[in-house]
Amino acid sequence: MGREKEQIRFEQISLLYHNSTIGFAVSVIMGALLCLILLPHISIHLLLSWFLSLLIITVMRFLLTRRYQKADTSTLILRNWERLFLLGTGLAGVVWGTAILFLALTDSNIHQLLILLFLAGIIGGSVGVFSPITRAYLAFALPITLFFSIWFLLIGDIFSIIIAILIWVFFISMALATRNSEQAIRRALVLRFDNEKLQLAATVFSHAKEGIIIAGPDGKIIDVNNAFQSLTGYTRDEVAGENPNILSSGKHDHKFYASMWSDIKENGYWSGEISNKRKNGNAFVAKLTISAVYDSKESLQHYVGFFFDITERIKLEHQLKYLAYYDTLTNLPNRVLLADRLNQAMLHTQRQEKRLAVIYLDLDDFKPVNDKHDHQTGDQLLTVIANRMKQVLREGDTIARIGGDEFVVILIDVSGRDESGILLKRLLTVVTEPVHIENFTLQISASVGVTFYPQKEEIDADQLLRQADQAMYQAKLSGKNRYYYFDSEQV
Repeated sequence: MGREKEQIRFEQISLLYHNSTIGFAVSVIMGALLCLILLPHISIHLLLSWFLSLLIITVMRFLLTRRYQKADTSTLILRNWERLFLLGTGLAGVVWGTAILFLALTDSNIHQLLILLFLAGIIGGSVGVFSPITRAYLAFALPITLFFSIWFLLIGDIFSIIIAILIWVFFISMALATRNSEQAIRRALVLRFDNEKLQLAATVFSHAKEGIIIAGPDGKIIDVNNAFQSLTGYTRDEVAGENPNILSSGKHDHKFYASMWSDIKENGYWSGEISNKRKNGNAFVAKLTISAVYDSKESLQHYVGFFFDITERIKLEHQLKYLAYYDTLTNLPNRVLLADRLNQAMLHTQRQEKRLAVIYLDLDDFKPVNDKHDHQTGDQLLTVIANRMKQVLREGDTIARIGGDEFVVILIDVSGRDESGILLKRLLTVVTEPVHIENFTLQISASVGVTFYPQKEEIDADQLLRQADQAMYQAKLSGKNRYYYFDSEQV
């Protein structure tokens, strides 16, 4: 609102300077005519002095106007320019007010009447010039009114007093007319700015890349923009009068929407991600912001919703998250996710007062497979074996690929060697089963190291992995295709 008031004031001052250009010429012409009429009756030196004063003030005001018109509007200090204009206008009013001297120096009633008519015309005509700002009219007309009314009051007869009163009545009526004109100009400017804002809003509404919904206080759709139609597949006519829940994908429960509308009522807006459905049934994820629009009396007028499709962004985020935590070849957890799973499993074991086993598994003689065939064959072999091992594990257990042919398994809630031994034998069995790739068959084995948690001494996740790794090397040294427990005396 403050910005709008500033803009309206700028337009008023600009109109004031613009209108004054004509007023300067009229003022000089009227002054020259007055001097010509009074020339036979008043000293030419006095008339020239008065006219030169008027001319100098008018030229100064003209130069000020030209400077204003050439000034950079972005750096204008309106208050200063308004003060300068009022100062120049006031000086012009004083010069015209001194024309009272001409009344004292002429005995001709006709000439006195002409002087009064001239000044009445100047005061009345200035209403049009100064209508954008009433104070400009007062700065010009008040000195003239004061000088002439004081002159007639000093004469003292009843006729002169009546003339003085009439002068003030005329001045006040013209001031009121100027004020009415200023108010009309302000109303016209407000209307113009409102229309410009409406046009701008309509342009934004039509050309915005975000989908926009305008709904009434009852939640029914009043209007949608072109982007809404492109994003959802619904036309404006199809959704007019409908509830926005026609876009609901069914993925959010009642609590989600209750929380949304609670935020809108309390805070005036809601913003978040929401799963919607297009007309063709395809679901998409949108970033949605809903705002409640109130009038000056705090009465709800509309709801406005802005949304844009973030489905691809969500997919990309999921892909990046997947790449951060999963092995792209086997789709098993990678070393990062393994560390988190192991720490969580250790905490779970402490709370449940049970044990977990950490298994380090390394495929035996995997490098010759790559050397004899190719890396693509080796990758296919790894994928098959990873899927087999995953299938023999229990729900809640974790298997991760941490290197080329190295895997780590976390077994939770195990009693000890007996229970873990059963799973270990299953793992070795599925690894050694033949793998058929294209027109040949591959067979491989694995060496496995095992350690348990908790232990007699405090130990962290990295130490557990190192223990299982050491045990795995012992299994390889012992002939491969077997498992080996880390330092059984500490278990």
